[in-house]
Amino acid sequence: MRDLSDGMLIPTLTKIPEFTGLNICIILISEIPFEKFRCGTGSLDPIHIFFPQYSKEEILDLLMKECPQPEHSSLYQTYLSMILGVFLVACRDFCELRYIAAQHWESFMEPIHSGEIDKNQAVKLWRHLEPKLRSSLNQVYVRGPDACGTTIGLKMELPFFSKFLIIAAYLASYNPARYDRRLFVKAKEGRKNKDKGLKSLKKQKLHNAARLMGPKVFPIDRLMAIFYSIVDERVTPSLNIFVQISTLVSLKLLTHTGSAAMFQGVPKYRCNAGYDLVRSLARTVNFELGRYLYDTTV
Repeated sequence: MRDLSDGMLIPTLTKIPEFTGLNICIILISEIPFEKFRCGTGSLDPIHIFFPQYSKEEILDLLMKECPQPEHSSLYQTYLSMILGVFLVACRDFCELRYIAAQHWESFMEPIHSGEIDKNQAVKLWRHLEPKLRSSLNQVYVRGPDACGTTIGLKMELPFFSKFLIIAAYLASYNPARYDRRLFVKAKEGRKNKDKGLKSLKKQKLHNAARLMGPKVFPIDRLMAIFYSIVDERVTPSLNIFVQISTLVSLKLLTHTGSAAMFQGVPKYRCNAGYDLVRSLARTVNFELGRYLYDTTV
């Protein structure tokens, strides 16, 4: 919807009651904040209703409704408990959990069909499935090699704020900390670009040099400061944000470095994501990465 060229769909939808003169209520459901859809063409601001995350019991109930073999509903509930026990700490996205449950069900049932393990031997079934689940934990939100082992294009499917966390981590790893204030002041949008053509090649060479030197370590407070600066809307600090950071670490997109004692209790990280991946993620959230990189803006 955000990619429509005329930008009139959202304003039109919000004004349907006005256009028709009828008592019509328009309900829009999205995981993306409304500010990302705003077109600046006079669309009405909707009333926001925020839904809390599903509890473990609610997720289990929803997944049970999609049991692929109703005759094995009791066994499927045991299977889902194993899935949630491994993945729920790192991922609370229902769509992703549904994908994971569908992905491993046949593997779970394989020793039962072969007669190797009885369906009532939950401990043996867990031992059979656990290595596959632990391995899959590193691929949450990532669609990688297919079942035949052939590498296909990686498709990064991260939550909206996780994308901004990766972008913020990349900026923290490749920008000098002393320039944060200068780079992330909103007023910089009006800066003059003198000798743009002459300097563009030099700037690109500087950024390439910084990338060759590798990512630098940064404290979590700097990561969060950059994150809150580049996200357009107000974000309330919550456990969910820190859970997403842990997920990014498990995906190896971030590395937690050192020990708490060494850094006086302040966690420090390093961004492992490459420039091409971060630039691709930035495009999906309409973020101009180059404007915030020190070597391409200074």
